[in-house]
Amino acid sequence: MLVRDVMNRDVKTIGPGETILEAANRMNEFRVGCLVVVQKTRLMGIVTERDILEKVVAMDKRASKVRVSQAMTRDPVMIDEGKDISEAVDIMNKSHIKKLPVVSGQNLVGILTATDLARVQPELIKQISAIMAFPKKGRPVAG
Repeated sequence: MLVRDVMNRDVKTIGPGETILEAANRMNEFRVGCLVVVQKTRLMGIVTERDILEKVVAMDKRASKVRVSQAMTRDPVMIDEGKDISEAVDIMNKSHIKKLPVVSGQNLVGILTATDLARVQPELIKQISAIMAFPKKGRPVAG
């Protein structure tokens, strides 16, 4: 099965100049845990709930004053829509991420999350469970 068969094509996006307050409101409105940051058609980054917690809330900054560009993860790990989902799972595990923007060439075409993978591939649940257990980006679970 390919990434394009599993990904969500309805990617929620935001511009880098918008505020974190606007980002949080958009995440709440669409009930998503991240927004892909784009400027025109260029993928600039991704802003996740974790980014907001670590870079805004925990730093006691005002969400209405912080720009998305200040809190986003720049140059996010991506995958091509034609890749096999097993490769996507490997990338997510190695990179300690739960959300993976999907591209076709230079164009953003979707997003793949651990939840998407769990929905279509029950045999991958063990690997996906490891992804879901990541406490913070880049920090492996103590065991």
